[in-house]
Amino acid sequence: MSLRKKIILLIVTGLSSFFIFFLIFISLISMIFIGGGGGNKKNNDESEIDTLIEIKITGDYINRRGNLTISGTGIKIKNIKGNGTESEFTAKTNGKKGQIVRAEYTAFGPPWNAMEGGGKNAVDSSSQDKDLADGKFICAAPSSVPFWTRVTVGGTGTEQDGRVYITKDRGGAIIISGNIYHFDLLMKTRTEQNSFGRRRGNAMIGGSNNANLKIKIVGKKKVTIKGTANGSDVFAEGTYKNGKIVATGWLGDGAASGGNASNGNGTEDMVRWAIKIAKGKNKHGYSQANRTCCFCRKGATPDYDCSSFVTAALAHNNMGADFKRACKKTWPYTTFNIAPALKKNGWKKVGNLDISKCRRGDILLNPSSHIEICCGNGVNVGAHMNRDGRTGESADNEVYLAKPYRHWWSEVWRFKGKGKGK
Repeated sequence: MSLRKKIILLIVTGLSSFFIFFLIFISLISMIFIGGGGGNKKNNDESEIDTLIEIKITGDYINRRGNLTISGTGIKIKNIKGNGTESEFTAKTNGKKGQIVRAEYTAFGPPWNAMEGGGKNAVDSSSQDKDLADGKFICAAPSSVPFWTRVTVGGTGTEQDGRVYITKDRGGAIIISGNIYHFDLLMKTRTEQNSFGRRRGNAMIGGSNNANLKIKIVGKKKVTIKGTANGSDVFAEGTYKNGKIVATGWLGDGAASGGNASNGNGTEDMVRWAIKIAKGKNKHGYSQANRTCCFCRKGATPDYDCSSFVTAALAHNNMGADFKRACKKTWPYTTFNIAPALKKNGWKKVGNLDISKCRRGDILLNPSSHIEICCGNGVNVGAHMNRDGRTGESADNEVYLAKPYRHWWSEVWRFKGKGKGK
């Protein structure tokens, strides 16, 4: 074989190998970022929205005076006292509101190494083993957070939520990055530390337990509670009987918008319904095989895929009879066939808009792959991908809110009123 032919063969072989590698690379990227049903993969570039915490509110309301307690995973606020009328009253605590920030949490502790300060804290060089033995909750915080400051953990979806840590340590990686505060929590064992891992949530810096609740009693049987606790929204519904209040609900951003699966009327209620479903801790997951709405068909799993999730949001908020009928079927609308139904029920395509130009209540659609709902402020809500292979979700990472890291939709649909879709 001549030198020229050898060179040509070498070039062709090289190009072929590169092309095969390129195809494999593209396939891997597609699996990571698109996945089943075209859902986005949750990654570190997304701005995550905090998870709601399930809570129970109990107490008395007798002779127009009340005393309530909020309890839930990692949180307990007692002595929420107030008074009012026979049907309404306000109850408060005397705690102080701290600074609420977005947070990222990690864990450290024994067995010690030099990177973790060798078991000595930064504030007084005392033994962190002694802190653990005394049952004290200690954390490392960014330098802008003074030593001895209280840091209340929230939004991690773990038993740490509601727990108060005292700032006694620093760290080279314990900084504020992109308005996210990094806190390192002292834990007893490496198993406990590894199990906790790295989690996003929120933190209350300073302050103490506080609550401001407005309670409405309807027909002397039902009770609705809205307000705030430790700087976050509260919503709960329950019963009032013989002077006793028992209500269940949510604590966290957006909780005060209403109940978990309450029906509404219009695009605003549609957005709130979708947020509520997405934030219901470990309730609703992603599935393409079991995508029927559990509120419409008895015995259905609580899972959705991207299009059945949007169909359900439309159906349960009076956005068209077609969606109500579809939601009750074993196979609701898909990304391929939902557009004609949108048009028929008063939605109009307004172009392939950037997220900055999308409005709260817009539906973002790529007919070949995915659909979500715009919540405003650059945040979308949708069903994305099955992460754990089980019903529901184990870590609030299947049906969730996020700021998209890329522009993937090709159509933006906006509600204009019935019969005006084009």
